[in-house]
Amino acid sequence: MPSDTDTTVGLVLLNVVMYAFAYQLQRPVEPFLIKSLSDGDAKTVAKTYGRLQSFFQAAQTIGSFIVGALLDKIGARYCSVIVFLASASSYAILASSTTLSHLFLSKLAATLQAGFLVAQAGVAAATATAPPAVRAAALGRLTTAYTGVEIKFRAPHAIDAKCFRSCVCSMA
Repeated sequence: MPSDTDTTVGLVLLNVVMYAFAYQLQRPVEPFLIKSLSDGDAKTVAKTYGRLQSFFQAAQTIGSFIVGALLDKIGARYCSVIVFLASASSYAILASSTTLSHLFLSKLAATLQAGFLVAQAGVAAATATAPPAVRAAALGRLTTAYTGVEIKFRAPHAIDAKCFRSCVCSMA
């Protein structure tokens, strides 16, 4: 029978895989949304996409400090709820976007979308009394779960094709 620590870590791993999967599914859609919502040429679409990503990264930078403070005050369990609600609202706004302003608004909603940070805190808390090797293994599995989804589902054109084939083939 698995221990409470094993169950907690397993649930956190499942959550982070779902979180990363949802994030990677929506990313390749954004350039096409920008193209369909604007009248610009390819250069204008590329600039707008760059601005959208820069805005998102700035929001994430600010949000990580906010989520870090929330983790200290309310803990990983309640922060997970906040992060998943922020993600859901971001994706809902993105899905219903009819203007470029809505796309930027969806990234503003993603300010608190720091699921990996919360997952790290959850695993660290769950393994606080475990031996160092168990804690290291749990955190390593968490990182693999998050980055494995990113590598597997990232669009082939986003990274070097040879690297992509080797990553995907080694994971299959």
